[in-house]
Amino acid sequence: EPAKALTLVKPGSWASDTFKKIVEQAKISEGDQAQFDALSQVISHSYKMRKQADYCQYGAKLYKAYLGLFDSLYQQDKSQFADGKAAGHLHLTTLLNDIGQFDKALAICQHAIAHQLSDGTITGFEGRIGRIEKAKLKAQP
Repeated sequence: EPAKALTLVKPGSWASDTFKKIVEQAKISEGDQAQFDALSQVISHSYKMRKQADYCQYGAKLYKAYLGLFDSLYQQDKSQFADGKAAGHLHLTTLLNDIGQFDKALAICQHAIAHQLSDGTITGFEGRIGRIEKAKLKAQP
C-alpha cells in the first residue's frame, strides 16, 4: 500500500521562499517519521513567524495532521518520545491560542499531558492550560 502523502495547502504570496521550500519538502516526505519531522518543521517555522497572521493561521491548521502522525509514531515506538520534549505541541498551542482557537489549544495541552510530554517550562502544559483559559475568558464578549 503506497504511503499517504501529506496534503498541505500551497502557501500564498505572503510566504517567504524559505517557507515555501519547507512546505514543498513536507509534501514529498514519505513515511510517518519523515512526515512528522517535516510537518514539525513547517509548524516550527510558522511559530517563529507567528506575528504575521498568515503564518499563524497556516501553522495552526496543521494540528490534526500533526496529532495523527504523533499518535501513529507513539503507537509504533513510544520510546522515541521518552525525553518528553514536545516542541510541536508547544508551538501548536501557541498558534491556536493566538488565533482564538482556545478549545483546540487546550486539547493539544491535554494530549501532551496524557503522553507525559513537557513544554520545557517550570509550570509545564498544566500552567499553559491556565494561561489559555484566562485568554479564553478575556476574549469572550
